[in-house]
Amino acid sequence: MHSPLSIRFWGTRGSFPVGTSRAALREHMVEAVHLAEGKPLKSRAEAEAFIDTIFPGTIPRFFGNNTSCVEILDDDADTHIFCDAGSGLCDAGQYWVDHGASSGATYHLFITHLHWDHIQGFPFFPQIYIPGNRIIVHGFHENLEHAFRLQMSAPFFPVPFDALKASIAFEVHTPGVPFEVAGYTVHSIEQKHPGLSYGYRFEKAGKSIVYSTDSEHLEGVEEAGYPFVEFFKGTDVLIFDGMYSADDDAPKLEWGHSSSMMGVELAHRAQAKHLVLFHHDPTRTDEELEQSLSHAQNYAADCDYDYPQDISASYDGWELNL
Repeated sequence: MHSPLSIRFWGTRGSFPVGTSRAALREHMVEAVHLAEGKPLKSRAEAEAFIDTIFPGTIPRFFGNNTSCVEILDDDADTHIFCDAGSGLCDAGQYWVDHGASSGATYHLFITHLHWDHIQGFPFFPQIYIPGNRIIVHGFHENLEHAFRLQMSAPFFPVPFDALKASIAFEVHTPGVPFEVAGYTVHSIEQKHPGLSYGYRFEKAGKSIVYSTDSEHLEGVEEAGYPFVEFFKGTDVLIFDGMYSADDDAPKLEWGHSSSMMGVELAHRAQAKHLVLFHHDPTRTDEELEQSLSHAQNYAADCDYDYPQDISASYDGWELNL
């Protein structure tokens, strides 16, 4: 049971899935063994308890491997809300299979845009193969259904879309017009990204969550009426595309992504409570992502900002309670 709202991050990388390198895994193991020197770890339980004290923390966390997928959970066990269908959707689907999800559930997928890293998990989502399930894909692109069918057509995938057993529907919404889904009021905003992407704001039970990834902030960002400030206004959680560091922005203009520092500035102006950095650069190591988070936190502290009240970096498997 999740009440009133919580968020589970299944995929937090951008562009393409990544693996944990042998060198990074070895470094973590060496550090753990070094820190364990002199500790009386005589059982597996003692070893696990020790690891829990140093990881994550003393040893950097593994930020994860999967591309964009975020789940919003509440106390409705038969309805599931996902933002984007990147490779993280595969793990999400298997989790619910392992935890007793059966036929007859409804899965809402809210898609920001149709680039492959945001839809590539769909063909491997177990729920689409279970009769009785309802899958409703929400978005704003007129070719929404075509893109999902195309990636499951020959020669790209062995199972054609029409062979799926679940009931699957596509709902193309009008940008900027709020709609209701499963008790949530859903707002949207057009974002600057190649091919256009759309951000979502979910409101329910007096809480709000903004999911704004694959969005670049350039023209008008410093103006008083910049629309994203109003869209982010007072949200409890702002999931923000912080793909780049401040040093990356200049050579990567027009790539359609933003930075952790821009996230801090916009969260401050919008009085967003918790800024969550998302869509991590797949080439960044865990240590580099920890450093980027520290820089954002230190920047907000140096500016003496009251908002955001918290700044976090998302990672695969993290559950955030509102």
